[in-house]
Amino acid sequence: MRLVFLLPVCAAAACSLPVDAIELDGHIDPAEWQGARHVDDFRLVQPLTREPTSHPTEAWILSTPEGLAIAFRNTQPESVPRTRQKTQRDGGGPVDRVNVYVDFDGDGRQGYNFTVTLAGGLMDETISNENRFSRDWDGDWQFAVGEAGDTWSVEILIPWHIAPMQKVEGGTRRIGLALDRVIGSSNERMAWPAIVYSETRFLSAFAKVELAQQRQSLLALTPYAVALYDKLSGKVEPDAGLDLFWKPSGQFQLSGTLNPDFGQVESDQLVVNFGAVETFFGDKRPFFTENQSFFDVPFGSLNGSNRLIYTRRVGAPADDGSGAGDVEAAVKLNGSLGRYNLGLFAASEGDEVGRDFLALRIGRDGERIGWGSMLTRVDRPFLDRVATVASMDHRWRVGSALDISA
Repeated sequence: MRLVFLLPVCAAAACSLPVDAIELDGHIDPAEWQGARHVDDFRLVQPLTREPTSHPTEAWILSTPEGLAIAFRNTQPESVPRTRQKTQRDGGGPVDRVNVYVDFDGDGRQGYNFTVTLAGGLMDETISNENRFSRDWDGDWQFAVGEAGDTWSVEILIPWHIAPMQKVEGGTRRIGLALDRVIGSSNERMAWPAIVYSETRFLSAFAKVELAQQRQSLLALTPYAVALYDKLSGKVEPDAGLDLFWKPSGQFQLSGTLNPDFGQVESDQLVVNFGAVETFFGDKRPFFTENQSFFDVPFGSLNGSNRLIYTRRVGAPADDGSGAGDVEAAVKLNGSLGRYNLGLFAASEGDEVGRDFLALRIGRDGERIGWGSMLTRVDRPFLDRVATVASMDHRWRVGSALDISA
């Protein structure tokens, strides 16, 4: 049995819903979207002709106290089949869908992809290094899909607390934004601006959009309680824990967990590997995927399998071979101070053979030059071993067609 309790704590302005708040029902009401930026210049990017599309697509962009609101109206006559195949979260496939790509800081460093299918499926990913996507991240956002005649529509609301953002001065925030739509039956993709994720420059090529600055805070407490009853021995094994997420402002967020339970996490796919290189499995535990990309410093292979921090080592088989390590507590902090981005990650396994993990990271990104530094430490008392690693990474955008990373 799991008990879930969500307690939002907001500033007064964010807690009071305006009279004209957008109702997510999949039907675009002109009164609700009044004042939104209207976009209708979608171009064909798959195939990459960048010509006007024969399937009209419109979008609306609006900053609300509850989050970034995006709406799509897609024209698709009966002569073009509509694909309503159901998919699991992050499942993908050749289905009718829309994508929203957002860079909340507008600096081309970190982006997020939000996908909604005609059948109501969803996918969310993080974007780094221009076009490197990761499905390990799952965000908390809302959407609705509706159909009417020759059109189908999508309304999306992305809360401002979904990702850490740098502090901005004044009443506006400048974000990077890209929108596209895919027709599943023909695999045609139309986008605004006319860019596609397979190009060398994608994240940094997002359109820069000025939006009204909003302030939103959140405190979420999620306790759980479970009990296991063994009929043979007659023993009862109770357990309890707590997950915490606190974001007092856009520049700071803290997540923590006490005695976490990962029983709800899906199992890995069965892979038979006859090669010399071990198979890479991404983490699926919610705490270790939430806004973890700031700590990802990939090196070597381009698929991101080589990382300085591999969170699946936390709670992996214990050093004495007695079974999986028991994660007792973990904490993660993301924030910014001026133009500097800061991060702290720490986890501890409780028992005599438990390990302690720590990572500290600082970085700064400019329009052309960015750098980062990270320190990691792993203490393994059973093996009487401590591993400490320091790293530096640098990014230099030489021109429109060349990036140098080290």
